[in-house]
Amino acid sequence: MTSLPHLGVSRLILACLCWLNINAVIAAPKSTAKQCSKLSLLLPSKVSYPASPSYLSSIQSYFWQQSEALTPACIVTPTSTLDVSIIVGTLTVLQLFNPSSALFSVRGGGHGTVVGAANNNGGVTIDMSHMNSTTLSPDKSIAFVGAGARWNNVFAALEPLNLTVSGGRVAGIGTGGFLTGGGISFFSPEYGWACDRIAGMEVVIAGGVVLYVTRQLFPDLFSVLQGGSNNFGIVTRFDLKTFEQGLMSGGVTVYDVSTVTAQLDAFMGFMNPATFDKKATVIQAFVWQAAFGPLITIDMEYALPELNPPALQPFSSIQPQYQSSQRIAPLSELVTELASFQPSGSRGLYANTVLKPTFDGLKAIYDIWNCTIDSISGVDGIVFSIIYQRVPTTLAGNKNSLGLPSDAGSLVLVELSISWNSASDDTLVATTAKNVITAIENYTKAAGLYNKFKYLNYADSFQEPLSGYGASNLAKMKAASKKYDPLGVFQKAAPGGFKLM
Repeated sequence: MTSLPHLGVSRLILACLCWLNINAVIAAPKSTAKQCSKLSLLLPSKVSYPASPSYLSSIQSYFWQQSEALTPACIVTPTSTLDVSIIVGTLTVLQLFNPSSALFSVRGGGHGTVVGAANNNGGVTIDMSHMNSTTLSPDKSIAFVGAGARWNNVFAALEPLNLTVSGGRVAGIGTGGFLTGGGISFFSPEYGWACDRIAGMEVVIAGGVVLYVTRQLFPDLFSVLQGGSNNFGIVTRFDLKTFEQGLMSGGVTVYDVSTVTAQLDAFMGFMNPATFDKKATVIQAFVWQAAFGPLITIDMEYALPELNPPALQPFSSIQPQYQSSQRIAPLSELVTELASFQPSGSRGLYANTVLKPTFDGLKAIYDIWNCTIDSISGVDGIVFSIIYQRVPTTLAGNKNSLGLPSDAGSLVLVELSISWNSASDDTLVATTAKNVITAIENYTKAAGLYNKFKYLNYADSFQEPLSGYGASNLAKMKAASKKYDPLGVFQKAAPGGFKLM
């Protein structure tokens, strides 16, 4: 988009509001129902209401029960950046003149576990799922990916050309929340955070103003969108750097719980810089579920068509194993496999913490988790996991908002993942999760292993991932919010998720 050289962002917002014709469009709204009716006038075929087939289809496609249970007054399904501009412009006017009627949420893939981040009660939900195209630049160096696309479809579109991008590791994950939350991919050991592979973004900010942002154009906004989540606008398109990628090896191996010590030894060896292999990814999960009891699963991926490479042999040699799906396959197949381990329709919670790894530290964290099982084992449908994986490095030359040091690849991300069936157990699960993370962090702080970083996409509502980026980055995000959203639309009218104010 061509920028207007003599207008600041605040004037652009004012100009956009005038274009929307405030008197005709808004007419002193008194409720969210009127907000929906005004959007219906502007986008008549793209607003749906409760009980309509399109509304129900959108609601029923959420991954987690807690998001599906929310009932917005209407759902708007844009198909273009212009649609999003009209929606945000209208919401900005509402925020200015009648803030109580301006509640909205933005939904990409709908996989987030924080209640209210991608849906709401009584407001407007903007469902980006129809903005899902994947196309290539003429030289094939950039993939233009819609913010409503799902990663398995993105990968499948690029695979015939032996190309890919850094994206999600589970089929069905959406592009928008994943990338604006940082993004860990199977290619992070080589290419860093997925957000660092963004060449440019088309984003709609407050007032409905459309900006194209890069490291050169609006660099302050570009930087904070890399990790700053939904605080600054709605990204409608990501321009992602491609790279060559054919078939690769990958799969999940399931082990007996008696192999805990060998597993931790293997993981510590994997984290040793002397044995680092930029093609190798390991996700080590200790799992308890009522149907099977305790298990250990290791997802091993290797970005070349090579089975059992040296970097992964310390894991593959551990016995006994119950099953293994290691094979040569396309990326789209491998992410679909991981999705099969967590079917939709349950309730979910993620929380995480980061530490400098030692064998004793990882074993202590395992013990904290293991000692908690009895207190939560009676929860219907419970799957209770603690997961270890490497923190990606921010590669030289990239300036995202995450605040990680250049040696972040030596850190371990510890994710607590819980799913269950009934809302009646929500309080017990949430309390258990907070207690486990608190106990882990008390230990890592006392042992000198603690790192304040939290991965936003795996954070729970009791955590503050944006503060974990550091005071300097948090100040930059707050400054960008005031500059590009002076009315605080994305802080006040879109309160879900992790906010700056």
